[in-house]
Parts: sequence; structure tokens; C-alpha cells
Amino acid sequence: MVARALIISDSLATYGVFHRHLQQYPDSALWVLDAADLRFFELDSYSKHPELVLLDVTGSKTKCLAATARVRALFPQAKIAVRVIGEWRHFGRLILEAGAHGVIDASTYRSKNDLAIMIDSIMAGNIIYRESGHD
Repeated sequence: MVARALIISDSLATYGVFHRHLQQYPDSALWVLDAADLRFFELDSYSKHPELVLLDVTGSKTKCLAATARVRALFPQAKIAVRVIGEWRHFGRLILEAGAHGVIDASTYRSKNDLAIMIDSIMAGNIIYRESGHD
């Protein structure tokens, strides 16, 4: 069984502080996974795919694009949001071409409270994509 929503990150420490917040969801509703463990999903087939995937691979733009394409291939029905840091305007287009549905600007979600709001938003099915100069 796969969770309703997955957070896949290359920096799990970011989400460690949200352990209590994440516990409010049913056991199988939300999983937080290390991006390196994504390969294990390729070894198995799942009858039920996640509805939402938050991809937080910020270490390298190339790795982020590769992970986005891999998640799209593994979970074709899932909504995919990619959390990005820094200048991402042109990179955001590549992420969308790789299969993501939206981009979340990490500078919008800095504090623990902001990230908790982001998680709640993802669980509710909201995905944010903004280009510079647009609201």
C-alpha cells in the first residue's frame, strides 16, 4: 500500500521537525521518503498510487529534473509539485516539461509554520505555480 501523499526529499532533516504535525494524518495518509530511496519503488508495482507527490530535491537542478521524470513514470496519475529554491523562473518550465503539475517557491515557505501550511495545502490538493510578476 502506498500513502495518499508522498514527500520525497534530499534533505529529510527539513521535515523531521514536523513529526508531530505529520502524526495528525492517518498512518498511511502521508509518507516522507529520502530521494535516494525512490529506486525501491521501481522494484515493485503498486495497485494504489499516491494522489499527490511533493518533490523537494534541491541539491541539484539536474537531480531534481531526473527525479521529476522518474516520479512521473512511477506514478502517472499523481499530482506532482516540485519545491524549488532560488532563481527558478526558467527552470520551472523544465520541471513542468519533465512532468510536474506545479512549482512551489521555497522562499514562500521558510518557517516551521509555513511548511506546515504547505503540507496541509498539498494534502488538500492545492499546487502553486507562480512566475515573477504574477500573483
